[in-house]
Amino acid sequence: MRKQNPEGSNKRSIRREKIGEFIVMSFLVLFALSTVFLNPVKKFVMFAADCYSGFGGNKKASEILDFILTDGSMLTVTERGSLSGTVLTKKGNEHLYETGFALNYVRDELPVKLDISDSDKDAAAVTKKQFDDFLKSYSKMSFNDMVGKYYIVDSSTAVTEKIIDVNKFLEKDCTIEKNQKILIYHTHGSEGYADSDGSKEESVIGVGSYLAELLEERGYEVIHDTNYYDRENGQVNRNVAYNQGLKGVTADLEANPDIAVVIDLHRDSGAKRTVNINGKDMCKVMLFNGLSYNADGEITRLPNPNREYNLAFSFQLKLMSDYMYEGFMNKIYLRNYRYNMHVAKNCILAEVGTGDNTLQEAMNSMEVLADVLDTVLSGAN
Repeated sequence: MRKQNPEGSNKRSIRREKIGEFIVMSFLVLFALSTVFLNPVKKFVMFAADCYSGFGGNKKASEILDFILTDGSMLTVTERGSLSGTVLTKKGNEHLYETGFALNYVRDELPVKLDISDSDKDAAAVTKKQFDDFLKSYSKMSFNDMVGKYYIVDSSTAVTEKIIDVNKFLEKDCTIEKNQKILIYHTHGSEGYADSDGSKEESVIGVGSYLAELLEERGYEVIHDTNYYDRENGQVNRNVAYNQGLKGVTADLEANPDIAVVIDLHRDSGAKRTVNINGKDMCKVMLFNGLSYNADGEITRLPNPNREYNLAFSFQLKLMSDYMYEGFMNKIYLRNYRYNMHVAKNCILAEVGTGDNTLQEAMNSMEVLADVLDTVLSGAN
């Protein structure tokens, strides 16, 4: 019998392995080229998500992360991992995802976020179930943590667990029908910005006109009360503003009983508050709630039967703003008096930047505020 040459056998084996490697690499190269050049709907995107452990440490990621992208395709994360460079392919109603996404589980950060960046700078939206889960996670926070994270409590007032009841806030239905009206008015209509010329058009009233326009574009009927309530005999007098404002807004409500939302748009004092969103510098917005409550308890001469609804509306707006446009809204400011917020359930007082901000920054912020308002009022999570 002819003896086998073990050295020759090893060489043939090595050659076969190299040939196999060459075939595999060639296939991978061809596949990669085909995904880039032959499929125009393919997008290369990088995913990064911060997931709050309060959703349940034992849940599978697929139960937590279920996102709809802006092109209508669905992303479902099916396993935990730490990869990057995922490739999204959309073919008809099928949505194929190759491996490659990054997940970071951060215990102490809220809320759950999905940040998507690609050549088109696509934003991410979430399914209704996802956002409902997102909202429910807030009820897991302690009272002190909740107050510290979302509120500034002025020294003129105090808060209790009965007043700040997050579970009740999240249960409130703040949606309205498109045939219901939104009222925008200004208790301090004389407030302007650093570069305002003193005219009504360049005051907070002019900013309110732009907000009204943006809401009307979204299908809402808006009444904009452009009266000055902080003037007496042609002179600015803030001491009469809330009394005169109450008379004005009461008349508006009586004339339009289908008003479902009341917005008192202001401009705050203090240092400039600016944030950049979608490449635009804009004023940060701070929502404000009057509690009819001081250190001694309820202020009975200023009853507000709508206080819980007011707080629920501002809280839901704040959460939605944090989710959609992180950094746009400051913490909600709480003070002792009621500031005419008793006139409606869905009533907010919003401070749009400060006197050190520019008029254009205030105008820019209305684009984001309108988006947040529409999302909460329409229930379009």
